[in-house]
Amino acid sequence: MSVASSLAASPYITIDPSKACLFVVLVGQLEESLDENPKSIEDFLKTLPHWYEDGKNHVIINLIQNNKGRDMFDGVDTGRAMLVQSTAVYSNFRPKFDIIVPPSMGKAEGDVWEELPMISPIRRNYFLSFWGQLRDMGSQNKIQNEESDKIKRTRSKELSWETESVVVSALKDIHHHHHVDKKTIMNLSCEFVGSGATNGEWSICGTDSQRKVLLIKSTFSLILAPANTSYVSSTVFQLRLYESLKHGAVPVILGDYVELPFSDVLDWMKAVIILPKARAPELYLILRTYTDNSIAELKQMGRYYFETYFGTSRSIINTVLAILRTRLSMPARPIKDTPSLNLMTYAKIQPLANGTHTKSKTEEVLGPIELPFPSMKFKQNFTQHVSYDSFSKVGYPFELFPYTPFEKVLPMEAQYKGSGYGFQPIGRGLGGTGKEFSKGLGGNLPKEQFTIVMLTYERNEKLISALQKLKGLPFLNKIIVVWNNPAPPSTILELPEIGVPIKVLKMSKNSLNNRFLPFDVIETEAVLSIDDDVYLRHEEIVFAFR
Repeated sequence: MSVASSLAASPYITIDPSKACLFVVLVGQLEESLDENPKSIEDFLKTLPHWYEDGKNHVIINLIQNNKGRDMFDGVDTGRAMLVQSTAVYSNFRPKFDIIVPPSMGKAEGDVWEELPMISPIRRNYFLSFWGQLRDMGSQNKIQNEESDKIKRTRSKELSWETESVVVSALKDIHHHHHVDKKTIMNLSCEFVGSGATNGEWSICGTDSQRKVLLIKSTFSLILAPANTSYVSSTVFQLRLYESLKHGAVPVILGDYVELPFSDVLDWMKAVIILPKARAPELYLILRTYTDNSIAELKQMGRYYFETYFGTSRSIINTVLAILRTRLSMPARPIKDTPSLNLMTYAKIQPLANGTHTKSKTEEVLGPIELPFPSMKFKQNFTQHVSYDSFSKVGYPFELFPYTPFEKVLPMEAQYKGSGYGFQPIGRGLGGTGKEFSKGLGGNLPKEQFTIVMLTYERNEKLISALQKLKGLPFLNKIIVVWNNPAPPSTILELPEIGVPIKVLKMSKNSLNNRFLPFDVIETEAVLSIDDDVYLRHEEIVFAFR
């Protein structure tokens, strides 16, 4: 029930059908009592309480957990319901509507990085590997009960055996010319043939552990699309892709007509190599042109895709839900900040009496004196290309962050031609000397301030001294003192008045990582994290901020 529990844990779930945008239906292995006869499946769907004849606003998820899955909806009238599964045929698949997903072969939830090999060495023992056995027309009689009449009627024209013979010949040539140096493994037959392959597809060979040993030693892993082009995707194909990504071998897909998982939002050219089968004779030569840098880039993105979207049942479900909301231009839910436990009940603010006021040694005015103001948050939450790009960039696309380091910078002249809101050009665009430079932030970014997060542990004198030295610092929004001692101060903490708010936050445990928590009292994008015994001159801080 890992899929059901993942849906139940989703922040988007509701038990009130009047508030629901979508109705999710779990079938396949999660509905063991469901007969896979098309008529039985149709009857089951029509009994759903909100089906209303055509299944509008329904999402049917068939998440398989082995290599024996098939398109159980072939020949089934699913109406206007979206289908989410690993196997699909062209007669049923609706691009940009139905969703192809990887098989759920991992655990229900949690981190998977401990199960994955290191990315280095970039080039492994084997340059290229493949292990499979072609299931040909000779096995037709064994699968008559498994495939629809429509596929069987069109099999003679859809199976491109001429192209497949070119592929087989090319693989044999690669094996013949490069097996001596033991850098290329091309096994085109096997003793133990795994089940689940469609007619005209390369069956999986060996056990999970045997394939793991081969892939962990391989730089590139060859994956052949089914010769039966009536299949958009198959379970065996998706399983090979899953295992290649998991074990760090760069997938090389021969056959550019298959649908890859989550192709709506993932840029697969960043993680795999896709070639038409007609290029099979040139395959080895093409792969030899890839540099270590290019291979490393493919491996890193493949690792990110696996950890984020493939590794667990929860990550697969989260990705499906994310695709659905992205299609509707709905942003993800905002990520939660860390609640701030104020320690000011134990502290007393006292105006600075005899404290020091650190000035620039050059007596230069470093910036304007401004009232604190917050940074703009969630500026691009409805920007479509940003939403789609977030899936193919390293990060976390399932929640919305208030700021992004990838925001595009305007051209310098834009602020003088209608886009000048919030900018502080030097001398109003005329430039100038130090005097004009000190009156504005300048640059091609809007005006901004920063927050200082200062870590301390029961060192009152050092803390007060450090705070006093920050008086008059330009562009400073506020100071957050992270009191890293779970116990409150033993004496009354008297804080100086330095012109900006000082927030003292109590921590539940002593940890150096407390400085990195996203406290809800931080209102600026820019943060300077320092200890209470660090001394920086004002001009050093302002120079770094500018």
